[in-house]
Amino acid sequence: MHFVDPAWVGHYNSRVATLSSTQLRRNPDRLAWFIIWVAFGIFCLLCLGTVLGLRWYQASATQAYDAHLDTIIGGTITRYSTANPNWVVLNEDEPLREGDRIRTDRVGRALLTLFEGSTVRVEPESEIELSRLLVSVFAPRTNFVSLAVRRGKAVIAVARPASGRTEFVVTFEQGRAVLLEGSYAVVAGQPAALVKVRERGQAFVTAGGRTVELRERYQTVVSRTPSDPRPAATDLIRNGDFSEGLKGWEREPDSTYCREFTPAPAQVTLEADERGPYVHFLRRSSQNTACEVFLRQEINQDVSEFWTLRLSLEINVIAQSLGGGGNLGSEYPMMVRLKYRSAEGLEELVVRGFYIENPARSRVDNGMPIRQGTWETIVYEQDLMTRLPTPRQILYLELVAGGHDYESMVRRVSLVGE
Repeated sequence: MHFVDPAWVGHYNSRVATLSSTQLRRNPDRLAWFIIWVAFGIFCLLCLGTVLGLRWYQASATQAYDAHLDTIIGGTITRYSTANPNWVVLNEDEPLREGDRIRTDRVGRALLTLFEGSTVRVEPESEIELSRLLVSVFAPRTNFVSLAVRRGKAVIAVARPASGRTEFVVTFEQGRAVLLEGSYAVVAGQPAALVKVRERGQAFVTAGGRTVELRERYQTVVSRTPSDPRPAATDLIRNGDFSEGLKGWEREPDSTYCREFTPAPAQVTLEADERGPYVHFLRRSSQNTACEVFLRQEINQDVSEFWTLRLSLEINVIAQSLGGGGNLGSEYPMMVRLKYRSAEGLEELVVRGFYIENPARSRVDNGMPIRQGTWETIVYEQDLMTRLPTPRQILYLELVAGGHDYESMVRRVSLVGE
C-alpha cells in the first residue's frame, strides 16, 4: 500500500495554479474569454435575482383595508388598538383596522363587515382580534383575512370575492382553521375549541400536526388535535327516550293546592310497550278539581352558535274531561313548555298544548288538536332560532299534564340544534 505525502499534494496544487495563471497571462485570448464568461455569469445571477425579487415583491406587496362595526345588536362593545392601548366603547359604523381587538360584554353582540364582504357576528362575552386585513397590490387580486378568536364565540360568513380569491384563516389557542366560502361557528374555550361548518362551506382545521376536513353540517372539537368530523346536530335533551328511566327529569306538581287538597292526585309512571319506554300521565275521579303535574329537565345550554333549533316529541292523548284548553286556555292533557333567555337578558316561554276534543269551544291558547289514542310525532312548527327575541340560553323544558280527568303519554323528546 502506497501513501501520498500531503506536503507533495499541496506543492502540486500550488504548481498547477501557478501554471494556469501563467498560461492565462501568456494567452490573452483565453484570459479575455475567462473574464467574459465570469461577467456573463454575474450578469445572469443579477438578472435572476432581479426577476425573483420582482416576483416576490409582486406576490407579497399588499395594502391594508378596514373593517366596520355595522350593527350593535345589544350590550356594550369595546375596542383595544395599538394606536390607543385602552378599551374604548365603540359606536355603530366605526372603522376597524388590522390589529384591533373587539370585546363584548355579558349581553353584547356585534356584527362586523370586512372589506371583502365577509361578516363576523361576535357573541356575548367574546373577544376577537382582526389579525390581518390585506389585499395584494398586483393581479391576481388576493384578499388576506385572519381573525383570532381569543375567547367566546364568533359566527363567520365568508363571502365569495367579487374578483380574485380570499385566504381566510381563523386562529384560536389550540390551532387554526382555513375557511372557504360558507358559514361557520368558532367557539374558543378551555380545554377545547369547537369549529362548525353551518349551512354550507368547507374548512380545514389543524392542530398538533393533524388536519381534518369539515364539510357542511359537520363539526370538530379541537384540544391537542382536532377530533374526527362528526355531525353538527346536537340534542340538548338528556335521556329524551326515557331509556334510563326518569334520570335527568324532575317530577313536580304545579301548586300546593294540587299536592294537598285535590281528591285525586295525578299519577306519573314509567311504562313500556313493544316500541320502548314512555311516561304515562293519569288522573281520575277529580270531582271537577284542577291539578297539573309535570316533568322538568334543567338544560342551561348556550345556543348562540346554532343556526337552527327544533323541538319535537311523540305523544298520545287517551282522554280528557275538559275540552280544548279548559277554562284557562292552559289546562291541556298534554303540553310542552320551554323557557329560554335571550341575548338581551329577557326570559321567554314557548308553549304548545294538545287536545283531542273541544265540544264546549273552550279556550285553546297555543293549542292544537290531535287524534285520540294514536301516537303522533309533533314537530314544533317554528325554528326556535328565528324567534324574536332570539334565544341565547335554553333554561329548561317541561312536559305537562293538566285539567280535571286526563290520560296521556309521551316518548322521544328532542331539542336538536345545528
